[in-house]
Amino acid sequence: MPRSIAYIDNAGNKIDKRVFLEPFQAEVEDISHIERLVDAYDYTGTISLPIANYEAIIRHFPDCIKNFIADSTNFNGGRAYLRGKNYYLHIVENNSKERVFEQFLKELCLLQEQVENMPDSNSLTDDELFVASSVLDHRKHYSMTALNLFFENAIKHPENPDLNSANYEIFKDVSISTIEDYYDFVLRSEKHRSTKRTFRECDINIVKCLELPSDSKKEGTGEITSGASKIIIREMDHPAQIILYAGNMLKYDGKRPIDITVNPLKGATEIGYGLKSVLNNFDVDKIQNIVLLKYSHYDSSTPRIKSIEDCMPQFLLPELQNLRNKRIFIIDDNGWTGDSLRSIKEKLSQYSNDINLAVIERAVDSIQKLREAGKPYLRPEELAIPAIAKIRQPGTINRELIANNFGGKHDQNR
Repeated sequence: MPRSIAYIDNAGNKIDKRVFLEPFQAEVEDISHIERLVDAYDYTGTISLPIANYEAIIRHFPDCIKNFIADSTNFNGGRAYLRGKNYYLHIVENNSKERVFEQFLKELCLLQEQVENMPDSNSLTDDELFVASSVLDHRKHYSMTALNLFFENAIKHPENPDLNSANYEIFKDVSISTIEDYYDFVLRSEKHRSTKRTFRECDINIVKCLELPSDSKKEGTGEITSGASKIIIREMDHPAQIILYAGNMLKYDGKRPIDITVNPLKGATEIGYGLKSVLNNFDVDKIQNIVLLKYSHYDSSTPRIKSIEDCMPQFLLPELQNLRNKRIFIIDDNGWTGDSLRSIKEKLSQYSNDINLAVIERAVDSIQKLREAGKPYLRPEELAIPAIAKIRQPGTINRELIANNFGGKHDQNR
């Protein structure tokens, strides 16, 4: 039986996830589509639906879209799962980062034709929309992957003339447009006009020359993370969690503007842009700007960071001045001990006194063990906006991915 996410209130008690959508009722008359949308995502962030529904829908799409979606879909337990072979490349390629990177580049180039042929979301039934959104989901994923790689390389190799501010703005703008297109599409925005922005050939050539991440060991546990999975995996890669958390932001922080959200790279890269896009769909102009940082308290491949200036490319350092005296939210994908969040807050304190912490998922079951061991843990009162769910462990997510997105009837040679 597919695993379900445990949604929680601020005290850690389980609640119905629809509670987080209630604030949207003040903005739109009918939220039934949004309720069906968040129900369509599984534990891992994959949209799934009954196979019969999927097969009745897919045959009516243009061939280029139909073929792309069919090649990405796996059938298991009577359901179709719309992320698989072409999304979690590290699983298909057995954690070979060279093969993952080669396939990633192919997919990045192939999506232009599909995007050009996307239907208008308002002309589709809910199930048709869920299936068609797979194209924009993959496009968003590949764009964010490219942005992550560019950002990390720009920090490590400031001497590379291609890794400059102008090219970064192109990578960032394409990534933002793919996020906006995705959420506008699935939320049926009346304002949706797809930008259809994609990377140019010269941008792809820059990506081809980027250094790939190495394997790393997590401090404390010794757990190895492969370089291949670090290319592909983004922990908060779950659109339903973004949508639900946007509702929670409205509940606890209202429409008061947030000047800047700060998002650590990889796990949280999409969060600020995703939340901004979701809220804009409800005409709530809440998040004004987003700053990305490369920071991990636990990754042994990341040198100890002494200052916030070490967390971003040199050409972005002037952006730090924009933080002065601003209302800042540091939003991460999940919170366990809170060490990373507190460290970033301390390093940013030279710029502002109004710095707030937030996470989408929080470790609840392990807090008692941490407390008994005298170790630090993330307290609910430290969060300006409560988490919406219990933390999903990477190992559990991976097992669920393999069971549903790669189990059953998946054809490796398709």
